[in-house]
Amino acid sequence: MGATILANPPMTTAMLQRHPETVGTLDFGPCCTIAVAVAGDDPAIKAAVEVHQSIAIRNLGLLRIACDLDSTVNCLENVEHAITVGLARGGTC
Repeated sequence: MGATILANPPMTTAMLQRHPETVGTLDFGPCCTIAVAVAGDDPAIKAAVEVHQSIAIRNLGLLRIACDLDSTVNCLENVEHAITVGLARGGTC
């Protein structure tokens, strides 16, 4: 059974608002790669879901798809931590 979560992690939201030029993907190494899309751009979101397990949807949140709830939540927490560190350093990640 799979798990899908649409979360609104505060640091991810802040990063997308602080760096509106961020497009394409963000790489978090062993955790995951995140596609970046815009809310309302359904074709782009659908294409991103076919390739990535995590999609940051600007003005909506972070969509994560995984095999179970534990790994889904774990990746969300890891991504939020990586973005927090990146923002503290003044970068995008």
